Amino acid sequence: MPQYADDVWPARQGQKVQATVDQVTPDGSSKRLDPRQTLHDAGVRPNDTLRVSPERTAGAIDALMREEALARVRGEVLRYAESHPGFAVDANSLVAPTEYLFRFNKRGFGIPQNPDTPDSYPPVIDSHEVLVVLPPDFPIKAPEAWWQTDIFHPNIDPASGWVCLGALQEHYRPALDFGELCQMLVDLAGYRNYAIDEGHNAQAARWALSPAGQLAIEGIGGISVIGRMVMAGEPERALRIRKL
Repeated sequence: MPQYADDVWPARQGQKVQATVDQVTPDGSSKRLDPRQTLHDAGVRPNDTLRVSPERTAGAIDALMREEALARVRGEVLRYAESHPGFAVDANSLVAPTEYLFRFNKRGFGIPQNPDTPDSYPPVIDSHEVLVVLPPDFPIKAPEAWWQTDIFHPNIDPASGWVCLGALQEHYRPALDFGELCQMLVDLAGYRNYAIDEGHNAQAARWALSPAGQLAIEGIGGISVIGRMVMAGEPERALRIRKL
């Protein structure tokens, strides 16, 4: 496995810091690469992005690492907000925040008036608030995101607002760029980033997969399931048509 040079990421206790590499496809999905494979064998394509991060062991955090990580996150969030007018940020500290409240406008979908009725369609909304919490052992442990405003989305728990996002779960890396995280949340709200097979709102997942849902998603500027497949470079599934 590749290692970082001391001037890139300082070694601790006389040991080199191992590197991990994540493959990120154009649609935003990612996976951890096996260091024993070549890029070709790992399925890396020309438009993919490779992100290199230091490998860390749970419980290995120290105060200095945490302070540096909190300062880095603050800078990344502020830079994103400054370059995206309308993206507002509140925090619980001016120096090293551990909680951020993001406010932004993006066309998405709210809770249907009659959620238990199959023919009830979600209304279009455009105002969102998301709380991001950095735990005590950040950056070893991933932050959590909680939607504070009502939203109808397959990857957001309708009761708690908890956000299921690969970058904050199985694909989390300590060097996660919070500017990119901000954009992921905006894309999530606008259905440009969603996963049907990992849904935490079954009703929203069924609706999003329906013909009416796909049309509505494209109508607000979101990306249909087929569109996501094309962006990821996956071949469209051929339809088998037979005479009835």
